[in-house]
Amino acid sequence: MKACIIVTSIFVLFQLFKYDLYIIANAKSFGLGIMLGLLDLLVCAVYAIIFVISTFGAVIHAIRNLNTEKWKSFVPVFIYASVAFCVFIIPMTDFYTNLNYEMNKNDRMKIVEMVENGTISEYRINMYEYMVPYRLTSSTGTIFVQGEKGVLKIMFYVHNGRLRDKVLVYVSDDSGINAMDFNFGTIPSGNLKKMDDCWYSATIK
Repeated sequence: MKACIIVTSIFVLFQLFKYDLYIIANAKSFGLGIMLGLLDLLVCAVYAIIFVISTFGAVIHAIRNLNTEKWKSFVPVFIYASVAFCVFIIPMTDFYTNLNYEMNKNDRMKIVEMVENGTISEYRINMYEYMVPYRLTSSTGTIFVQGEKGVLKIMFYVHNGRLRDKVLVYVSDDSGINAMDFNFGTIPSGNLKKMDDCWYSATIK
């Protein structure tokens, strides 16, 4: 049980702070940023292996101890599965997106004002990408800004997943977003949802 708590604690802490570490590492060296990305994959792979081994061990232990409280063998399995569900599944749901939007709406509007008046420039990473002055407004710690034909669009990450990402996009004229915004070409129109005036959510690949 102690090993389970230690492993899950390390995993959760790494998932919470990995993007902060990535920003620091990438600022020092592009190679360090790549290494941290590989470390993230390694951490997830090790966690998955431990989960499979724990599940197999719990089943064997339950079979061998049919007359005892065999359910205790599955407590670590339940913990591993619950943490994985909270880290990878829940953040991709509409419930989480709505909650994230409401909790961070005011800080995101402050960032919109900073972009509009130019004070965001001190947080610039490159031509389109900026660090966020309010950390909880974007899961990756960064935003993307696009300005075309007088229309300002700002993309905040709600969750950065393995295969898909959840984002919130501010559109100054409330005209919506399209697949080619932010030069990604990865925003399918079927995944768009209007959250509020000038605010949209989307799932991108």
